[in-house]
Amino acid sequence: MSSRFLVAALAVACGVDGAQPRPPNPDGARYAPAVLAADLPPDAVQHELVRIDQPFHPNDDYRIVIDAWVTRGTLVDVRMGWVDTGADDARSRFGKGVRRHVDVVGVQLDPRSWRITLVSGDTRRQLVIALDANDLPSVSAMIDTDAGAARCRVTAGRLVARRVLGLAVGLERLEVECADGTRGTVRDGDPSGLMPG
Repeated sequence: MSSRFLVAALAVACGVDGAQPRPPNPDGARYAPAVLAADLPPDAVQHELVRIDQPFHPNDDYRIVIDAWVTRGTLVDVRMGWVDTGADDARSRFGKGVRRHVDVVGVQLDPRSWRITLVSGDTRRQLVIALDANDLPSVSAMIDTDAGAARCRVTAGRLVARRVLGLAVGLERLEVECADGTRGTVRDGDPSGLMPG
């Protein structure tokens, strides 16, 4: 088996929707035309919010990224997917391999906020994306720290996989770093309710 075929097979198994042409967006991030919704307003501005280290993809260049689009004081869309740091930060959607183990549910709570819930078996972790007073989006979470529960503006993260025989088969936890340097584990979230804090 050729190394090229092996890498392609591993990428499909881990859930990458494949290489596609990726036009540049205003902040330099690149999405395939199929990834960008046709119903996004033409003046929507894309913001990269946070990158998350992950154990599910065999290519070390891949991270998970959360992007948001804002227009006229409204958070019009939020996406979580792959970013390939070795290919000019090209984005792609999660494929079946990831979705088999971790479900990503995005819900718009109101015009200025969204919630992303990661669901893997009985494990649920929530992140909230909201606009501040200057209409800039950020990611926040309620986290467990040594000092107790705290609200955190997330600046970086790391998924920790649940493993069987060494293979990643689901999400065990999500660890984050906050704007103030605090580190913690995101708490279980209620996907039917707004995250407290």
